[in-house]
Amino acid sequence: MNKDAKPRVLITGGLGYIGSHCVRKLDALGYEIGIIDNKSTGNTNVLTLVDGVYYKHCDIRDGTAVIEVIRQFQPSTIIHLAGKAYVEESFRCPFEYYSHNVVGSLRLIEAAVHCGIKRFIFSSSCSVYGTTTDNPVTEITKTNPISPYAHTKLVVEDFLKYIAGTNNISVAVLRYFNVAGASDDLLTGEDHTPETHLIPLVIRSALNPSNTQIKVFGTDHITKDGTCERDYLHIEDLSEAHAKAVEYLDTKPQGGSFDIFNLGHGRPYSVTEIIRIAENITGCKVNSVPSERRQGDPGSIYSDTTRAKQTLYWAPVRSIESIIKSAYLYEKQKSH
Repeated sequence: MNKDAKPRVLITGGLGYIGSHCVRKLDALGYEIGIIDNKSTGNTNVLTLVDGVYYKHCDIRDGTAVIEVIRQFQPSTIIHLAGKAYVEESFRCPFEYYSHNVVGSLRLIEAAVHCGIKRFIFSSSCSVYGTTTDNPVTEITKTNPISPYAHTKLVVEDFLKYIAGTNNISVAVLRYFNVAGASDDLLTGEDHTPETHLIPLVIRSALNPSNTQIKVFGTDHITKDGTCERDYLHIEDLSEAHAKAVEYLDTKPQGGSFDIFNLGHGRPYSVTEIIRIAENITGCKVNSVPSERRQGDPGSIYSDTTRAKQTLYWAPVRSIESIIKSAYLYEKQKSH
């Protein structure tokens, strides 16, 4: 690698929804990108959109294979996105979640330490805060995970904090709030199977109400209209935050460090509000029905992103209308 080139970044889960957007963003900024992905939920579409990406089909629980990838690609930074991420599913399949999210992460971290990696970015979640009433939540808000999924994230955070101090690794933990939307050029967007996220489901219901009915999980929460409130972040803003985190770790002096950053917009929107905004944008009625509360769902949670703004020099710029409009245009494009 020539001395003027930007550092190499290895992204686990780089074929997934968030991963593919991070790959495209960092590639556009001049980074050399490597991907580890077992294709359990991702797809290879991003490989057709970005030239020269190093890709290895690999499960992060295979420590020997991960070490081989790191030695071949020689990254200076690892962004760890791979894992299972459905709250409801984690109650049904806790062993699977701890296997992928905890065991897999430990194998990856062990391989990183073995190969001398000194910069590590971890994809965490606002779910670690649980049913907090301390809104907006800051990075020092007490954690209280209420699902197996959330607990797996906090276990890995705690392990990374210890490893950062004992192995002189600079770690950035990024706690995502609700990520949605499509890329600005509409070439990549949400394609989960099954799809459980509110915004793409609302869009699909607007486009085809007879086939997609939206269940509103709980109408008696202590919120402005009784439905759950969430903090939504555009996928493009999130990918830019990852680029800022890479830059931040790259400029830090040598030595162990551990930072946590909330990544959200800082403003909550209820399920009812999301449906109304989607109906205004699409001009179509959303087929929604009230349903029982869902296990592991806090009534309201939204972020304080002051630390990311002051330290990473990052702030979201895209509105909830931009998020929903991009999701709508992406889904409409797919349907044609």
